[in-house]
Amino acid sequence: MNDKCWVWARGNLDQLVLDSIEEKLGIEPVFFFNRWRDVRTALDLLNGSVTGYVDVDYPGFNPAHHIIKHDPVDDCVYDAMQLMYGVNVE
Repeated sequence: MNDKCWVWARGNLDQLVLDSIEEKLGIEPVFFFNRWRDVRTALDLLNGSVTGYVDVDYPGFNPAHHIIKHDPVDDCVYDAMQLMYGVNVE
C-alpha cells in the first residue's frame, strides 16, 4: 500500500464497517487504521471553524442547488469541495 495514501471520512462509521467486513472475510485490511483521517478535524484546523463545516468559495457552487443531503456521492463531493475551497463561515 502507498504510504502517502489517506482515506478521508466524516466520522468513523465507514472504517468500522470496512474493518468488520474484512474480518468476516478473513482478509487483510484495505486501509490500515493509521490511514484514516477525519474531514471535520481538517476543516476546523484549516479554516478556524468549530463545526466541521465551512462555506465553499467556488464560482457558481451553491450546496443548496448542487448537493442532495445524505446522498453518499454528494456527501463526498461536498466534503471534497470544502477541503479544497473552504472558507470559514464566520
